[in-house]
Amino acid sequence: MKRLIVILIPLLFVISQGVAQDGHLSLKHFSVPIPKQDYVFNDLTIDGRGRLLLAHRRELLQFDGRNWEKLSVNSSPLRFIKLDSTLFLLTREGISKIEENKYYQNNVRPVFRNPEFLIGADLIKHKSTYYYLAGSRILALFPPNFKVDTVFNSELGYNDIFTYQDKLYAFNGNFLLEYYEGAWLDLNLYAPDDTDFIFSCQTDSLVFFAYDNGDFFAFDGKNFNVFSEELNEYLRDNYPVSGKILGDKIVIATLNGGAVLVDIASKKILNTIQYYNGLPSDEVTAVTSDDQQGIWLAHGAGISRASLEIPIKEFHHYPGLRGIPEAVLMHNDTLYVGTNEGLYFLTQVKDYETLKKVMKEKVRVELEPERKPEDENESKFLDNIFNLSKEQDGQDQEQFIEETLDKYKKIYRKQGFHFGKLKDKLAEKESALRDSIANIKAMDEMMKSEKPAAPDKKQVRFKTINKVVNVSKLKSIKYQFLPVENIERKVTELIETPKGVIAVTTVGVFLINGTIITKLSDRRFIERAFYQKNEKTLWLAGEFGLFSVDMSTSNFTTQNHFSNAVYDIAIHDQQMALVGDNEVFVFKLLNKQLKSLQSFYIENDFSDKMMIFYEKGFFKVLKLDGVYIVDQDKDEVILEDKFTESLRYFVKDTRQTLWLDTPQDEWKIKNSQSPFLNLQWLKVLPYIKYIHAPSDSIIYLVAENRVIALQANTKKWQTLPESFINSVYKQNEELSEYQELKLEYSNNSLKINLSTIDYLFPEGVSYQYFVKGLTEEWSDWSKAGEIDFPYLPVGEYVLQIKARSGFSGEITDFDLSFEVLPPYWKTWWFYVLEIAFFSTIILISLKLNRTSRNSYLTNTVTFLTLILILEFIATILENNLQGYVEDSPVYAFIINVILALTISPLGKLMNKLLLIINTRHIKRVTHKMRAEQLQNQNNEQN
Repeated sequence: MKRLIVILIPLLFVISQGVAQDGHLSLKHFSVPIPKQDYVFNDLTIDGRGRLLLAHRRELLQFDGRNWEKLSVNSSPLRFIKLDSTLFLLTREGISKIEENKYYQNNVRPVFRNPEFLIGADLIKHKSTYYYLAGSRILALFPPNFKVDTVFNSELGYNDIFTYQDKLYAFNGNFLLEYYEGAWLDLNLYAPDDTDFIFSCQTDSLVFFAYDNGDFFAFDGKNFNVFSEELNEYLRDNYPVSGKILGDKIVIATLNGGAVLVDIASKKILNTIQYYNGLPSDEVTAVTSDDQQGIWLAHGAGISRASLEIPIKEFHHYPGLRGIPEAVLMHNDTLYVGTNEGLYFLTQVKDYETLKKVMKEKVRVELEPERKPEDENESKFLDNIFNLSKEQDGQDQEQFIEETLDKYKKIYRKQGFHFGKLKDKLAEKESALRDSIANIKAMDEMMKSEKPAAPDKKQVRFKTINKVVNVSKLKSIKYQFLPVENIERKVTELIETPKGVIAVTTVGVFLINGTIITKLSDRRFIERAFYQKNEKTLWLAGEFGLFSVDMSTSNFTTQNHFSNAVYDIAIHDQQMALVGDNEVFVFKLLNKQLKSLQSFYIENDFSDKMMIFYEKGFFKVLKLDGVYIVDQDKDEVILEDKFTESLRYFVKDTRQTLWLDTPQDEWKIKNSQSPFLNLQWLKVLPYIKYIHAPSDSIIYLVAENRVIALQANTKKWQTLPESFINSVYKQNEELSEYQELKLEYSNNSLKINLSTIDYLFPEGVSYQYFVKGLTEEWSDWSKAGEIDFPYLPVGEYVLQIKARSGFSGEITDFDLSFEVLPPYWKTWWFYVLEIAFFSTIILISLKLNRTSRNSYLTNTVTFLTLILILEFIATILENNLQGYVEDSPVYAFIINVILALTISPLGKLMNKLLLIINTRHIKRVTHKMRAEQLQNQNNEQN
């Protein structure tokens, strides 16, 4: 025993010093809706509305957090460049502008076509002139038509152009030049030779340059200096691809090591985002940042977003943790995590070589005995590759392969292979080396066999080879999980006590005190454990009933107390309440003994999960449908609070506090006055199954397969997500910028797509709308970001839209005006034509009644005029009553019947009017004839 204690003292020191720090960045992954073979991403950026634009080898995609859209582009997109407030896109064919229309839709408009099939690499603006680097040439382009003014050629070729403190610079080969009064001046400053330039990025005071051999330099206007030896060591092994400035930080994408985040002031690596801490792939090809302090990374498995400025940190990605997390506990500044495979604690990494041996990636290599190794003409240093001794195995074998690949790296670079081609050549060489080694081993085994047999050419066998992780990748990992020995089964609960950590497992209960592990009980299937501090007693409950472990004794005495099934425990003063199968039991608790049983039945038809707690003088039971009071005086259970909607679920933390998740995605604390103000952050997490709250400033969570720390932070989310109309469709035809939103009567189907740029909690965004002149009240809140009007009556409308953030609950509003044009028979000019037409018919009818001797023709025209006028009145009534009466043919029939009944009275009225008119006309004619006769008589007499 003494010898064991001496051996375990160093381990005890490690555990006591293992401080759980901030954890790693919170990562969220997104799949891209394109075929997997097209997962070759060239660049990322954020547009003016906060949407993500993704350029892959075939097309351009747009993402607003929930929906993907394809943008039309003339050729393969290569790189995004923001100059002033304009977003440019370099394509294989030239330069394009990305512009928004009135509905905030992005349109890609080509502005310049590359000459002589050159491919653009960079575009900058200096003193109102654009300088375009394409095919090792620099083209000076004048806006707004991007006409070529000057072409700069060089035998060495231009590698980069940039501006610094209002001066224009370029690299001619590896020589730095300054553009001054129309000429390039040599500054006698040199960039690294025999290596390829990859990218540059800059702040107000420094310009950074990255090269494919891992060199990363800073230029201050006078000199080139190595920016950070720590960063260079990382980039040498992992091949930088692209980089961006994010405020006071640099983020660099690499081909082998994910992305690295560097603080500019201290030159220290803050984080690496790679496969070993949660990134699906180490091959990152592009990075960018959004307005919500998130870093986007494009990789071979899709895209991922790392959240920087949120109080959520993740711990499950630290190396060493195995299995699915089940419970978490902070004890003596050490983070313990129980999984379905055992118990682990987080500690600092002190020996990266040891960690390197632990983190081995197993690779399956095909063994093809008949395959001959490839001939290498460029060098002879592999002539004796097959003379491997027995010692050259395992780690020695990996070291041999790494040294060999380093030699080939230099050879391939001299031959002109760089960047992606270099990586492919080295991967091909590594595969050949492993196959060759496997072939020799297989041959050796066959020769040692008593009955050697010729290998079957069609037979394929496999061997597992340990591929060791580069140390440079691991140096950014500051902490690792180590297992607690002898705890190798599922851990369901962790409890902190003065004597150490109690781990409830599926094979019993253990006490971990430093390196000493004591088994307290062999009980299995424990549903709930409760530690009573004042009595120093551990209570354990399950299907077997209730028993206790006396922690105040040296031999940890156990005692059975109750044989019914128990699923939850609550203790207050000298009383204990238990929840069983639809029953509640209350005891008096005296000297660690249970007295005076009271039992209460609870109506629980579906056997919902129940929990017991103490609040305001009563034991209470929480179910999904409400809260019930256990009234011991009345000897009954009384419903206190009936929920209008059932809870989604609830969790009791290690301090016996209840956390409730409501159907409205709101988290609440039931039986505690915790000052923790960041409950809204729980909405962005998946299903939470375990909560440990060691203080009011931080809580630890197990959410699905993640271990998360949530820090108390009184700050609200930095920016309210912006909501806007993303697109408008008329009859499934997308409207463009130059079309007014006026819909034809016969073609007035309208669909409006809404966007809210919320990458943190996009599924929580909801919308509500109201149409002035059409609807009487606001619509219900809906998470569907689409408003569809299949038919709209004639009129002018204003669509009012409200958007509510699922995370903060804040609301934004905006409007859209549109008009449904009337049909031609409702237009003013048609009414004028109708009036003219009917006036003409009436005049013709009157004329015929005065002059025609054909009574049939006269009566027919008169009757037709009357019918047309009545039909015209019926049409006007039907159109004007639309919207005021129900849409039913009965109303049209009633109107027609009423008008038909008026035909006869109107006919008689019209006959009377015509009779009166004709009588007056006859009288006038008669009077005129008499006057003429009298005049003639007077003339004859004279």
